[in-house]
Amino acid sequence: MKQYFNISDLQMSKEINNMHDILVELLEKKGISYSVLKSVLIPQKKHHEIILVFDTLQIEDPEYGVACYNAVIKLLDKSESHSFLCGDYISKINTSWKNANDLLYQSLSEHINLSQIEYKSSEQLFFIYINNVSNNFIGRLKMGLQNFQGFVGIADVTLSSTLKIYISSILTNGFIQYHDIILQPSSDQDDFFNVKNNNKFGYDFESNGFKIRCIYADLFKGTSIN
Repeated sequence: MKQYFNISDLQMSKEINNMHDILVELLEKKGISYSVLKSVLIPQKKHHEIILVFDTLQIEDPEYGVACYNAVIKLLDKSESHSFLCGDYISKINTSWKNANDLLYQSLSEHINLSQIEYKSSEQLFFIYINNVSNNFIGRLKMGLQNFQGFVGIADVTLSSTLKIYISSILTNGFIQYHDIILQPSSDQDDFFNVKNNNKFGYDFESNGFKIRCIYADLFKGTSIN
């Protein structure tokens, strides 16, 4: 945008600060403090960043992403806060598909045992990324998902790695859990300053005791960690 409109550094800085001020104001109207929310987005030394790995070939529900998320939502603790991303383990590597598939398998297998599944291509795998994760939460996830059909395991991506760098380019924004509040981006039809608190994803938030709050989609990107 800076190059297209030939905006100076000073003008660009003012624009960024203005958007930040708007974000803070709108979050406060939703009952969320941005200063507190930052602790959810910034990595904490005592907490982990993880990927939940699912084999979609074992999941009968065609909306496998919804099924996976609903299984995870049941295990969330309302005293905690996390940011979520998700997506298929798709290939964007500029090589032949066979080489890309092998590279993606190797990258993930450095973090998790894939021998338990019939691996055909990386795209059969669905990821849910979660940050700010305690050891207790990891234990709760392992126990709660052990009988979920298609659950492969948990990959720890706290430290920098090829896998972590790669998924940062393919996973999409999900939502932010702030205690009992779920913060989501608005739908495309919402007005900038009049965003409705609709559950656009259709996950089982309300039935698990969570409240939905939405902000304009472009502003929501400003709360993203990737």
